[in-house]
Amino acid sequence: MTLTEQWKQLEAADTDLAEVLQPGFAKHISKDPMLTIQRNLWYHSLMGIAIIVFYLFLLWQFPVWQVILCIGVVLLFTLWAVVKALLLRRQLLRIAASHLQHSLLQQMRYHQMAMGGWMKVQQKAGLVMYPLGAAGGFMIGGSLGAGKSIDTILQNPTLQLIMLLVVLLLVPPCFYLAKWMCRKSFGQYLQQLNSNIAALSADENSITPK
Repeated sequence: MTLTEQWKQLEAADTDLAEVLQPGFAKHISKDPMLTIQRNLWYHSLMGIAIIVFYLFLLWQFPVWQVILCIGVVLLFTLWAVVKALLLRRQLLRIAASHLQHSLLQQMRYHQMAMGGWMKVQQKAGLVMYPLGAAGGFMIGGSLGAGKSIDTILQNPTLQLIMLLVVLLLVPPCFYLAKWMCRKSFGQYLQQLNSNIAALSADENSITPK
């Protein structure tokens, strides 16, 4: 068998390569966003682990039940988010590695669907966690600022009202900040992924026999 014949067999077997090498596709497809998404999930998990360590330090420094309740719930949520991110990354890596079972277009669509669902769940869960985190932060800050115990602070009706106002004021900016950070880490690469999916789909349609 000649070298030319061997090369033709490789081209026929590798459908993904044929799709990528279609004329015009290289002009539209941008730097692989799937790899960036997978890497950013890892960074996101590492940041979550650092936050968990910080929460554990707060619980050790302020072992009162009010702080344990608020910060402890947020800590558990952060731990859950880290585990979900690591599991999602492992699944994305598995899909990306299974190029024989899944075409390039299928891998892209899976990344798009999985990341979109993950981001929505994170944002909805955060709406419950931000008030608890803000309340716990207020109690710790008030105790340090006033030099009094948290129990003493919470017995003051004025401080209770201030804490409620602080929670109400801090939750919206915290939500939008977290949403912005999520978009910064993943949103722009999902947009690139959408563009690549559209470009690859268009090239597939253009070579599909009618």
